[in-house]
Amino acid sequence: MRHRERGFTLVETLVALVILMVVGVIFFQQFVAGTRANAIADQSHAALSVARAQLAALGHERPLAAGVDNGLAGGGLSWTTNVKPYLEADRDTRNAVVPNAFWATVTVQWFDQRSRKKRSLQLTTLKLGEAP
Repeated sequence: MRHRERGFTLVETLVALVILMVVGVIFFQQFVAGTRANAIADQSHAALSVARAQLAALGHERPLAAGVDNGLAGGGLSWTTNVKPYLEADRDTRNAVVPNAFWATVTVQWFDQRSRKKRSLQLTTLKLGEAP
């Protein structure tokens, strides 16, 4: 009777290494995807902060009046503000202008270097000016 030595064979060791490499590749891919998603979330958060600041500035730092304005913010963000009078349909189905009420829309755009895509975020709100 032949005595078998204890330990792993070369085939068993290679199979274990292949399984370990596959698991390692899967974990690495998930890490890269998580890092990419985190960068997109950071950019979106910065864009949201710019949009909120531009909406807050309307009627305080800048006059609340119909028109289009644009500018650049840090981090490669550009913003456009579009202010239009608020129209309300009256009973005769004609549009009537509500005094000192405006639709304010802010669009923030940026170019995502990692995905090589142009991204944008848009906020719209109804702003009320001072009473006449």
